[in-house]
Amino acid sequence: EEEEEEEEEEQQQQQQHAVSPRHARFVRWTIVCFDVMRVCAGGLVVKFWGLFFVDAYALTPVNISVMMALTFGLGLLVVIAIGRLVIAWQLRRGLVRLVLLVVVDTGNFMMAVPNLWVNAVAWAVREATLGAMLELKKSLMMDHTPKSSRGIWNAAQGLQQGLWSGTATVGGYIVHAFGFRTDFWLMNWLFLLNTCVWLLVARER
Repeated sequence: EEEEEEEEEEQQQQQQHAVSPRHARFVRWTIVCFDVMRVCAGGLVVKFWGLFFVDAYALTPVNISVMMALTFGLGLLVVIAIGRLVIAWQLRRGLVRLVLLVVVDTGNFMMAVPNLWVNAVAWAVREATLGAMLELKKSLMMDHTPKSSRGIWNAAQGLQQGLWSGTATVGGYIVHAFGFRTDFWLMNWLFLLNTCVWLLVARER
């Protein structure tokens, strides 16, 4: 009975989204390309943002811990709010995620402003918004993936996280040679390019 209910639910989802196998495959591979670029861009700074605030503004480990806690709390609120809005207003998730990407891009470029409060708020908004984006991405990926193949695509997404270690090494060299802000600027432009990639999925029907 449970299997029959799952099959009926999957059929209802397919009918609701009414996408062809070709379009579903296009969405999956675009999401994969997006993720590879996102991980590579984020990996440039993910290990160094704390050091940046210590180096630029002499923040203490306690200050950094408070920032992390506040960012985590803000991230939960954003995820809950976006989820409820998408369900209540029947919003197109691809377009919602595009709006979130623009917010992330804005936060990235705000990091170029040499001001503690501007940088701190920009980073918190960026990280919180990224959390909501990832949840929407998972939802889109599963809706466009056949049930029998979901394990494979989930595994492929997990393997992408390994790219972080490589790009973090590159980020370390950039920080050492050119400074933190150069590293942030490189990430900014890569994320902006990534937003252009997501435009392909934002036209989700």
